[in-house]
Amino acid sequence: MMVWSFTETLTFGATRNPWNIDYTPGGSSGGSGTAVAAGLAPMALGSDGMGSIRIPSTWCGLFGIKPQRDRVPLAPHDDAWNGLSVNGPMARTVEDAALFLDVTAPGNGFVAAAKRPPGRLRISLSTKVPPGLIVRVGKAQRAAVNEAGVLLRELGHEVIERDPDYPPSVVYGQALPRYFRGVYDDVKTLPHPERLDARTRAFARIGGLISDKRISSIRGAESIAAERIQSIFDDVDVVITPGTAMGPSRIGAYQRRGAISTLTLVTVRVPFQAVFNVTGQPAAVVPWDLDGNGVPTSIQLVGKPFDEATLLSLGAQIEQARPWVQRRPPVS
Repeated sequence: MMVWSFTETLTFGATRNPWNIDYTPGGSSGGSGTAVAAGLAPMALGSDGMGSIRIPSTWCGLFGIKPQRDRVPLAPHDDAWNGLSVNGPMARTVEDAALFLDVTAPGNGFVAAAKRPPGRLRISLSTKVPPGLIVRVGKAQRAAVNEAGVLLRELGHEVIERDPDYPPSVVYGQALPRYFRGVYDDVKTLPHPERLDARTRAFARIGGLISDKRISSIRGAESIAAERIQSIFDDVDVVITPGTAMGPSRIGAYQRRGAISTLTLVTVRVPFQAVFNVTGQPAAVVPWDLDGNGVPTSIQLVGKPFDEATLLSLGAQIEQARPWVQRRPPVS
């Protein structure tokens, strides 16, 4: 059971990043990311409960989009991870991802959106980390956001620097409890949960301590957190953040660590994802450059609720201005 931002187990070994096989491709949809990046598949399904489309898409050099909550059906697993989880595409091009969305959520004209210019947008750049997380954003990741600002101004957009108003409790009071409890609920459905590794079993036990009443209270407060975070969209069309705070971990970095130790270590790499699972709004990552280890970086585009179309249109414009699809990893 993969619940982490890496894709490896003691039992089955590691999935490696095709750009640098010493590193993870990310997770939990790391197999999908590796397969698409290495040319084994033209596109793939990812599931994103805490960033699991956007993290491997970043580190594998793909366009990945977490669509609006409930845009792509989850049946029979509706409301997975207490509303955090959604399904969406990971692809080498924006148009391929849009095609995936048109097939899985028909009637929304996503391919048409990817083919039309976005018009002049008001875009905010932000490298602020949500509160409660002690994170240092890496040089390559900050550079991606800064360079994106320069490019977007050249493309005619109005670019400002402004941070979303993140509530103090959005990570520890919203995202993490729903995440822990979601893993617990998943483990309960397994025929042989004893076959899970010790770390995952420990993670699920923690989730079991979060009562139905507590989850109901957390879900009831979601709209307040979402309204506060989304208030920035009264003034801007898109928010851009780093895709991740730093590059991926080395293969084996977390072997034999416990649940809390692992969570603490992985969170500092990927702090920009979970908040938008809480709000449910669409967010996408666009490949940007390679870091010092030869692993891709990205920028994250966060859109207004139900506005995947703007993210696809802007993503395609960036893709045209900074072509990426012809770049192939060493393992391909």
